[in-house]
Amino acid sequence: MLKKEEGRRKREEGRRKREKILLCLNFKLKKSEEKEKKEEEQILLCLNFKLKKSEGRRKREKYYFV
Repeated sequence: MLKKEEGRRKREEGRRKREKILLCLNFKLKKSEEKEKKEEEQILLCLNFKLKKSEGRRKREKYYFV
């Protein structure tokens, strides 16, 4: 039983890491918890990406390469 739960937890962690990398590569920001959002922003800062508010009708956040 413990092995199943541990395997599930590891898969979940791996999925979250892959999603964060994909966010960096695709310039997409997914709706996420505040903690995860801060981690994503730190990763993007390391890769020289910048968060900028869009000035169109839809006020969206987009990532631009600096």
